[in-house]
Amino acid sequence: MAHEEPVSDHPMLVNGVSPLGTRREAGEIEPVADAIEDFELAHAPHDQMEPPRTAWRDHLAVGGAVSAGGLLGANARYIVGTWATDRWGSAFPWGTLLVNVSGSFVLGFYLTLVTERLTGRATGRLFVATGFLGAYTTFSTFSYETVQQIQQGEMLRASAYVAASMAAGLLAVVIGIGVAHALMTFGAFWGVRGSASRSDSVT
Repeated sequence: MAHEEPVSDHPMLVNGVSPLGTRREAGEIEPVADAIEDFELAHAPHDQMEPPRTAWRDHLAVGGAVSAGGLLGANARYIVGTWATDRWGSAFPWGTLLVNVSGSFVLGFYLTLVTERLTGRATGRLFVATGFLGAYTTFSTFSYETVQQIQQGEMLRASAYVAASMAAGLLAVVIGIGVAHALMTFGAFWGVRGSASRSDSVT
């Protein structure tokens, strides 16, 4: 007659198998205290995935970069706009045109350098592109000034403003990208020449 292995009715041992997969051998009984201790260690909180402790620091750095850039960009826009109005008058929105065109140039130049050559932190890009240039340039003011000129019957002036803003803004981006590429090419050329001259001097 076949001998049947007794099955423990203890909750920590199911069909003779502990939660850790250790099966009882015939005639051997695993101590209950050891099984409970192994089970608690296997399910200890430190084995679970903890949320990153530096997440709040990253959010704080991003918010600080955008805020600082926006503060500087808004003040720079006010200074440039006021200077343009004092110099050329307020009949034509020279201030808005100047900040949008110059901002387009800086954006094309900076993003080209960052994406193709420089490797910095994301907070630097957020500071310049999102914070500073986001507050420095203004599409909403451009739209409002255009509609205002149309309402005043200045259709020719409004058309010239729209055409100049679009054409000069796109051209400024292209020039900024071209200047960045030229600068990278110039820097790469002198970098190679410099390393070559250093190697010649060593040998």
